[in-house]
Amino acid sequence: MSLPHTAWIHHCGTRWLSEDSPMVIHVQTAEDCLSLGDVMRDLDAKALIQSDFLLMSVDCITNVDIVPIMKEHSARRKNDDRGSVMTLLYREATPGHPMRRHSAQVLLAADAETGRMVFHQRLPAAARGRVTFPLHIFQEQSAVELHYDLADTGLSICSPSVPQLFADNFDFQTRDHFVRGIIVNEEVMGNTVYHRRVGTQYAAHIDSLATLLTVTQDVTDRWVHPVVPENRCPQRADLRCSQRNVYRHRTAKVGSGTRLEGCVALGAGASVGSNCRLLRAVVGPGCLLGDNVTLEDAVLDAGCVLADRCEVRRSLLGPGVQLAAGARLHPGCVLGAGVRVEGAAELPQGTLLVGRPPEDEFGGGSVPEPSRLVGAGGRGFTFLPEEDEEDTLSPLRLGPAELPTAELSDSGENSEEETEDESEERLDGAESPEVVDDTKLFYSEVLDSLVRGFQEKISPENLILEVNSSKFAYNVTVQELNSLVVKAILSVPEHGSDERLAAPAFLARLQPVLTTFMPLLTNYIKSEESELSCLRALEEFSCDHSAMSACLAKVLMLLYQRDILSETTILSWHAESEGLSPESVRVRQQVQKLVDWLQEAEEESEDEESDEDSS
Repeated sequence: MSLPHTAWIHHCGTRWLSEDSPMVIHVQTAEDCLSLGDVMRDLDAKALIQSDFLLMSVDCITNVDIVPIMKEHSARRKNDDRGSVMTLLYREATPGHPMRRHSAQVLLAADAETGRMVFHQRLPAAARGRVTFPLHIFQEQSAVELHYDLADTGLSICSPSVPQLFADNFDFQTRDHFVRGIIVNEEVMGNTVYHRRVGTQYAAHIDSLATLLTVTQDVTDRWVHPVVPENRCPQRADLRCSQRNVYRHRTAKVGSGTRLEGCVALGAGASVGSNCRLLRAVVGPGCLLGDNVTLEDAVLDAGCVLADRCEVRRSLLGPGVQLAAGARLHPGCVLGAGVRVEGAAELPQGTLLVGRPPEDEFGGGSVPEPSRLVGAGGRGFTFLPEEDEEDTLSPLRLGPAELPTAELSDSGENSEEETEDESEERLDGAESPEVVDDTKLFYSEVLDSLVRGFQEKISPENLILEVNSSKFAYNVTVQELNSLVVKAILSVPEHGSDERLAAPAFLARLQPVLTTFMPLLTNYIKSEESELSCLRALEEFSCDHSAMSACLAKVLMLLYQRDILSETTILSWHAESEGLSPESVRVRQQVQKLVDWLQEAEEESEDEESDEDSS
């Protein structure tokens, strides 16, 4: 079902209509539809749907096996709940997960036994404070699950009655409208909605530039297999995957001195000049890159032309975009088809440009002047996104607000209402809401990666790639990286636990975690400076964690035996005395016996060396 892009939909559909394809595709057009509700009402009028079907957002990517889930939905409707009309699919995404960082957050309550949803609300990404639940949802169910750890995948299994329900309720314009209406009017309408997690399978709903870049990296990292670049190529042999997930079409050209550092895809006919640097970048078919070009977390559509010394970071370029020599795009830029930037222009963070002036829906007014950002002779017009109501099936939303630099915490720690003084300060404009800096977001993302890596036994090499990508995404320093990785490893044993463990239990859980992540420590702790960062991270963690403080000597001994920490660095750290807090003094006292042993070993080594010299 297409709206204004009928020809494009037909073109894409023909890619599936090969002789050996098991699929049969019929494209239905409805030019006057402006929302999902209009589409559903049109389908109902045409009586095209007679069985359960998959409702999928246009900006969704997944490798989920839908067939068993559809069978489960159908069996529930036939045997247990004839009023079941929809099953919404979610993926687990705790606060800080990259796939929920910029989206409106999903808050839902469901019957713990059946998964039937009894409450659904979509909160703004920066929402903080209390949430009110209707009392009756707890009174009517024996057990209720509350979820704030889920991300919408854009996938729903629907019963054939869904189009008719949209037709009967003209206020249903989006899927969220539909879900809320069904839940609120469950007793009257007799219909129900369920939810289901997709488990370890991959499903993502791209609703911002940040999630687009995250999903692009997941695809090149092969987390979405079989949805991988070579399977999207008409001739699979034309696209080869090499070390560090670099995909290169056989017709793509790369100049001397160019570094393809990882997660890079070069399309057919793409040409990259000399001494370029590409990291987590997609270069579409026919793109031309000059010399000394830098791409980091960038997606270039077909036919883009970048002259020498261009820099593009965390940005998206549409088809045919042209950048003159020396142009720089700061993170968050989106340039539409046909934009041309002249001169050594520098586009600020969050710039949105389109190649044609926005159409005047009333058919009047003068043609706007091109944006000054594109330089003299350039072409590009500022795009202002409409502030429409949230719609999970709406087109991609891009803009400066999607960047992670000023996101408010959704950890739920500050759920109490503001005090009167805080409210007055907020009203007076003297104090802005607390923001989460990049280091906190980086730590949360790394911790989630390590927890998932430990549970799913992900290879250390892939985890290192994830951590490195997070480092570039949040621009943390090397010292911060070393310290936060150590703290994240120490946090894994108690992740998800409501209470802290006693020292013996904590050590028992920590030992396999350290063994698993020893390759990460070996990768990042390589110098005396990084060793000191590691030791200070251990110290800071132990100051706030009594169990870790009690185990610190054994942890240091293990790291010393594995050559992560050297004897000299441990003794140097322990000898620090200026500005120590009482907690830091106490931590050092916990490892005094180990330090004494190391000093004795050092003295014995010196004596042996002196004896050898005298002889």
